[in-house]
Amino acid sequence: MESIKTAEVEFLEKLYKNVKMGADSIAKLLQRTEEGELKKTLEEQMKGFQEFVSSVGKEIIRLGETPKDENAFTKFWAGVGMTMNTLMDTSDSHIAEIMIQGMTMGVTDTLKVMSEYRKETGNGEIVKMASGIVDFQEKCIETLKNYL
Repeated sequence: MESIKTAEVEFLEKLYKNVKMGADSIAKLLQRTEEGELKKTLEEQMKGFQEFVSSVGKEIIRLGETPKDENAFTKFWAGVGMTMNTLMDTSDSHIAEIMIQGMTMGVTDTLKVMSEYRKETGNGEIVKMASGIVDFQEKCIETLKNYL
């Protein structure tokens, strides 16, 4: 039983880092995005990510653990990378491209972790939550393609 709980917590922590990184990335890019439709779209998407951060975090707490954020070093360099990437080009197309790339990595990471997790425990509710995150990110990607 303990190993199943540990696997659940590990899986949820990976999901948490994924959605937290999505929310943090959007917040960073919003600072570099001009007023308009893309900004509204990113604000809506950030709300979705924040809802997942909350629900995954609550699930981690329910299992007796504390949600863990990415380490400060990783967050710092991710922020620096986004700032550098938008230093010369803050066009809607470029910002949408950055978000599409990031969310594609998030989808890939989540699918990979889901595959590993199913083998270990098969908790349907957590897998369903992860599937919801993947669906959400895929819809975000489709929406962002309109800005390319």
